[in-house]
Amino acid sequence: MKKLLFLLIFTLAGCDSQSEIYGHWKNINSDCDVLCSFSIKKQDTAYSDAVVIFDKGPFYKAASGPLIQDKNNKNRYLVRGATGDFLLVLKNGRFFGTNNNFIYEKISEE
Repeated sequence: MKKLLFLLIFTLAGCDSQSEIYGHWKNINSDCDVLCSFSIKKQDTAYSDAVVIFDKGPFYKAASGPLIQDKNNKNRYLVRGATGDFLLVLKNGRFFGTNNNFIYEKISEE
């Protein structure tokens, strides 16, 4: 009985392994003028169970889209934007984007 209870708790705790990524993220560069902040929310899509919604600014609607986790590298994510994809790598509690020009820190939970 104890083994069954342990397996049930372990399974329930492991169901949402991406919970640390949900919330609002902001670029640490104060001079940022494009794709400066975004939210990651739970939302079922054809590609994943999470979506990235960039805040207002140039290209924010085109960059927003489903967040897909790499099956081989669990710290690498792809945002499927309407006009192209945006790669994010989670490292040391921060998301790093292209050429490390985009470095995001989590500022609040969702």
